[in-house]
Amino acid sequence: SDLLYAGGKYENNKGGQYEYSLGLNGLGACATQYSSEYMDVEVVRDKTKYTLHFEKGKNVGGLTKEPTRSIQTGTIQKWRPDTEVVHSVPMQSLQKAFSSDEIVDFDRRVRETVENPVYVVEHKIDGLSVSIEYTNGVLTRASTRGNGITGEDITENVKTIRSVPLKLKDNIPFLEVRGEVFMPDNAFLRLNETLEDEGQPLFANPRNAAAGSLRQLDSKIAAKRGLDIFVFNIQQIDGVTVNSHIEGLNFLKEQGFKTILNDR
Repeated sequence: SDLLYAGGKYENNKGGQYEYSLGLNGLGACATQYSSEYMDVEVVRDKTKYTLHFEKGKNVGGLTKEPTRSIQTGTIQKWRPDTEVVHSVPMQSLQKAFSSDEIVDFDRRVRETVENPVYVVEHKIDGLSVSIEYTNGVLTRASTRGNGITGEDITENVKTIRSVPLKLKDNIPFLEVRGEVFMPDNAFLRLNETLEDEGQPLFANPRNAAAGSLRQLDSKIAAKRGLDIFVFNIQQIDGVTVNSHIEGLNFLKEQGFKTILNDR
């Protein structure tokens, strides 16, 4: 089930009130009660609030009202309050521009601080932003963007993405990169066909499918989902000097990452 993991902020490890974010096949949810043995989750859909009750080790799910769309229930196999990752470099959201006037205004603001700027234009991938860290050239941790300051540890699931190098070409002391995990259209169609054959609810779009796959407790399930990634930024690096964004992209490509340069 894609309802096996709720992750987020917690107050202590002794039960009581917790704040959690839960992926229910793309539906937003918030856990209002949480302890070592159970969790009550509130889901708001079409202005109607539903409450699901989960007990540790039991496949018990209940709705206070009949939903307009099927919501998967499942067993919470284990609690993972220790998976919070604090980003030493905040993962800020990208600014958006919806008109040529906004792009011209962006260029004006850049030129106020940068002399003769040169732009790198890349595709915007609609996926899930992640951080991947390497120590001495070996992948040591991967995490979601979360709220930009804290995210969730998804190391084992990211390791199943074939385009993510587990070991870099060079033995770099430390490197943190940022990328966008997505589900290609063909993988999305195959997944929904499988879910339909099994009588399970379908994912609404590839982005929700990618997010649900990355939060799986079982990395074997994530490995079957056909996830991919484009790495687009160096967050931190030790032992190597990078002087520009395009130089960084070329460096990442040389180290084995899939970047927008692969599509040239």
